[in-house]
Amino acid sequence: MVEKAPRKQFVVHLIGTRPNWPDEMTQEEEKVMGEHFVYLKELTAKKICLMAGPCMGLRVGLIVLETESKEQAAKIMEKDASVVAGVHTFEVYDFHLALWAADYTPPGK
Repeated sequence: MVEKAPRKQFVVHLIGTRPNWPDEMTQEEEKVMGEHFVYLKELTAKKICLMAGPCMGLRVGLIVLETESKEQAAKIMEKDASVVAGVHTFEVYDFHLALWAADYTPPGK
């Protein structure tokens, strides 16, 4: 039997590729962002994406992924529609999830 490597958490910092992002999204970018949302939603259903959302004041996105390696997290993000379309670049950082609220449901969900 092959043992799986333990999973670790990583923070992904999504970075818009132009200065007026996201205030002046084109129709094509809006479509891409819809695909981006669906992709992250699918990863969330698989318990790979633990959380994701925009930081409005910082104008960036933050995603927490749980994978076997930083390289695997990067490969996952390379397939994200917003990265493929050039709307975002990203950086991956090691992260250790130390605290979380059991059974938390965000407002409006």
